[in-house]
This record gives sequence, C-alpha cells and structure tokens, in this order.
Amino acid sequence: MMDDRLNPLEMIEESIHFWWVLVLLMVLGGTAAYLIFLTTPPVFEARGVFSMVIDYTKTEKMTDIEADQAIVAAGDLFFSNNVVDAVVREAGKKGIVITAADFRQKAFVDRTNSEWVLRTRNESAETAAALVNIWADQSLIAISDGLSHAVLSSFYQRQLDSLERCVEQVPAVEPSAPVCGYGTLLELQQAVSSASAKEKEETGLSQGLISSLNITLTNRSDPRGQLVGEGRSIYILAGSFLGMICFIFIYPVLLSRVTANRAV
Repeated sequence: MMDDRLNPLEMIEESIHFWWVLVLLMVLGGTAAYLIFLTTPPVFEARGVFSMVIDYTKTEKMTDIEADQAIVAAGDLFFSNNVVDAVVREAGKKGIVITAADFRQKAFVDRTNSEWVLRTRNESAETAAALVNIWADQSLIAISDGLSHAVLSSFYQRQLDSLERCVEQVPAVEPSAPVCGYGTLLELQQAVSSASAKEKEETGLSQGLISSLNITLTNRSDPRGQLVGEGRSIYILAGSFLGMICFIFIYPVLLSRVTANRAV
C-alpha cells in the first residue's frame, strides 16, 4: 500500500503557499503598532556640548591615561548632586516643575573624544531646550568654581614643594637660626604645615579637576529642540515581530489542514 503522507520536502513546499499569511500578519502588526505610536505624545531632545582640552604647557608630562582620567573626572560633575539640585532650583524659577529624580531619568551625558554632550528629553520642545541650557549653565558654574580651586591647589603644591626642598637642604641648622627667609626652622615647619593643609583643602574643593584643563561650552540648544524619531521605527519593528510570532503559532494549524487535504 502506498503511503500518502507528506514527506518533509513536500510539507515545506505546501507551507510556502501561506507566505501571504506571514506578510499579512506582519503588516497588520506593524500598522497596529504605528497607530499606537500616533497616540503617544511626541518626545523632543535638546543638546548642549562642552569641549575639553588639556593645556600641556601648564602641567607636567601626562600619559594618555592620565589625560583621559582628567576628562572623565570633569564629566562626573554634570550629574553631581550640586549641579542637579541647582538645575531643579533654576528650572523652578522659570516655571518648570521637575524633581531631581525626574531630571536624572530624562537627562543623558555622552562622551565623544574630548567632548561631553548633554541631552535632555521632554514632551515640550521648549522645555527640553530650556532644561539643557540651564543644565549647561549650572555645569559651567560648577566647573569654573572647581577650576579656580584647582589653580589654587597647584599654587600651594608648588609652594609646598619649594618649602620641602628647603627643609631637606638644611637638616642640621640650629632651631633658632634663620632659614629660607624664615626667622627660625620652626617657622619654616609651620609654613610647610600651612601650605600642606591649604593644598589638601583646595584639592578637595576642585572636585577632581586639574588646573591645565580648559573647558568651554561650545554649543547651546536652540529654543525648539529636535523631535526624537527613533520611537516610531521601534514600534513598527516590534509590531511586525509580534505578527511573525502569531504566524508561528498558527502555522501548525495551517499545516495540519494541508496534510488533511492531501490525505483526502
């Protein structure tokens, strides 16, 4: 007796007849997802750009790793508590009500070589632009303050190095004898302690910045912001993918019908 069952090759050939079902389901899924996308509010993004360059004439020789660490340290300031709190406070003065937690969720920082790009997203183009510009302004204030302390830290470090060299050169001097422009060795030691304390204080206030780092706000956002269009393609792709999943589930039913018809 001849076996009327389909072999695997015949099953594949028969299933090709249902290609239109797969296409239809993917189109329907993508269309439904696009309609859902249209019901969601638009999202706008605004950007501000900081450029960072190290002036090697103001510092000792630095390795590429050390230079990169200096730029990374500067980037940490953008999301520091002081900067975020200042953004929330200044935004409130302009009628933009936002919490620190909400701001952190809608704000992003990207690095490209020696540039830091600040990005904010909001359903209002004007709000997105206002927030990123406030953020850039407050970051610039924090950076300027940190750099001023970094300059003082370098000054006290050079002073400390000079005093320590002086102390090393006169180890056997009488305690009451003048030394290095100071009346006594004790006065010199007190000057060393004072310079060391000031250097540590200014280093802490510099927030990790170095005096040779030049930071410039090179780009502010215009008041309009830009519409973020990535969401539409993601919605459509997800809908089409769900359509394909649906086809996988109904495929056995379609194939069983093909098999039944073949048997008849």
